[in-house]
Amino acid sequence: MKDDLSQYKDLFITESNDRIQNLNNLLLEYEKSPQKETLNSLMREAHTLKGMAATMEYSKMAFLCHVLEDIFDYARYGLLNLKEKKDLFNELFDAFDVLGKSLKKIEKDNIEGDCSVISKKLKECSGVKTEGTGPSLRIAGKPIVEPDKPENKKEINKNTDSQEDNTVNTLVNEFTPEKIENIRIKVDIVDNLMSITEELIISKLKIEKIIKTENWENLPKIYGPLETLINELQREVMKARLVPINFSFQRFARMVRDLAEKEGKKVNLEIEGGDIEFDRSVVEEIGVPLVHLLRNAVDHGIVKSGVVKIKAQRLQNYALVEVSDDGVGIDLEEIKKTAIKKGIISLDDVKNIKEQQVMSLIFNPQFSTSKNISSISGRGVGLSVVKNSVEAFRGSVQVKSEKGKGTTFILKFPLTLAITKAMIVKISQKLFAVSVSDVYRIITLVSKDLKKIANEITFILDKEDVLILFPQEIFYGEEVNLENEMDVLALKSGEEKFALKIDEILGEQEIVVKPIPPHFKNKYVSGVTVLEDGQIVPILNISGFLST
Repeated sequence: MKDDLSQYKDLFITESNDRIQNLNNLLLEYEKSPQKETLNSLMREAHTLKGMAATMEYSKMAFLCHVLEDIFDYARYGLLNLKEKKDLFNELFDAFDVLGKSLKKIEKDNIEGDCSVISKKLKECSGVKTEGTGPSLRIAGKPIVEPDKPENKKEINKNTDSQEDNTVNTLVNEFTPEKIENIRIKVDIVDNLMSITEELIISKLKIEKIIKTENWENLPKIYGPLETLINELQREVMKARLVPINFSFQRFARMVRDLAEKEGKKVNLEIEGGDIEFDRSVVEEIGVPLVHLLRNAVDHGIVKSGVVKIKAQRLQNYALVEVSDDGVGIDLEEIKKTAIKKGIISLDDVKNIKEQQVMSLIFNPQFSTSKNISSISGRGVGLSVVKNSVEAFRGSVQVKSEKGKGTTFILKFPLTLAITKAMIVKISQKLFAVSVSDVYRIITLVSKDLKKIANEITFILDKEDVLILFPQEIFYGEEVNLENEMDVLALKSGEEKFALKIDEILGEQEIVVKPIPPHFKNKYVSGVTVLEDGQIVPILNISGFLST
């Protein structure tokens, strides 16, 4: 690529990724409901992408896009019936994937990937006579048709057979959303950031003057406006990080379509709330659990045909994402039998276990009710990955199901993973942070409020028994005197309530969440933060206590 074009590489990659996603969405739409206008849109997208690639001198990508353009041109003139060529549909989706891989290679190595194999397959399967990247030959305004050749059909079938050897797991991995490298920011946010920056520079100059003159009595006058500016800066930066959740959602239409075809099922994916904006870090992290839940819905939920739905919504300080299906639902009795058989729970435990606790057993990595282990799921690890992934970014997962009517998984997680409001507490003379959004209530208890059942201590809250956990014992092996008055934080994770005994509440403040190095990971801690005095404070992972 010439030096004068290299400056446009990032823009080309961003725009091209959007075009490829549009091609995927449009072809999925056409597969469900063939309309000429959809073909027109497909041709326009392929034509635009061809022009962009040709301008950047990526000739292999440009030629592949020209082949795609001709195929959609043939189809819109009735010279090629896409619905009668299932192999061609699959090849078209493969072509979109090849274009995406070529973009990754350009981003990493500054050279385009090889698109020649898929270009040749498409030409042979469709009969288009594409040459070069200029205008295609036409007679009376229509493209020229080259009939299919028998030997070509045979070759295509052979290739299709070889493709079936690839595992669906590999296919799914290709649709897991990647890290977001570029974000489109509204002009008014950029303008506001510039204005705040100018004010911060003025404040910096004032502080420098105070330091030079040692006129410290003027420092409080500057601190107030400076604090306001920093708060405004934080708000604008958080707004700049917002990305529509559809960045993750829109990729799954292809994935569900391919998985359903592999299983010989008809599954329609519905998406609601895709335009809702979440923090970039949330949009990136949500991809992995969604992949596993959608795979689970196609394999376990839907028998022959049905609907899978993804729904997103904002709820106060949380993002809520639901994955549901209208399939067979979850059989609680089957779960109990399987859990007993695998030694996850005992016969005595089953007698007293609550319905929601039975449901939570499916997240155990040893658990699977699948009679047959397929290449999609059934190994009992998928839902365990979901739980671990969601809890890793301070979220929770809940499942609701009715036998014969379907299943819904509810993922709940903070709107941002970078900054949160937290309560700083003391436990055994050490500081910990608890996200305020996890705190249901702060309660002081005396000994008469406590009930002892087996080895568990509970109290009544909202007319139900709530379990008290003692981090003093869990973390440090200290015995807790139940005769003394105690403060507890009543916490809520999903629909489950429990309480933690604490020694003291020091107050609330906004904290910056830092990740924990992998070798320090602990199920009770989701991250760390640094206080104003330099202390490193662990952030408690509320969901981790539920598996204690």
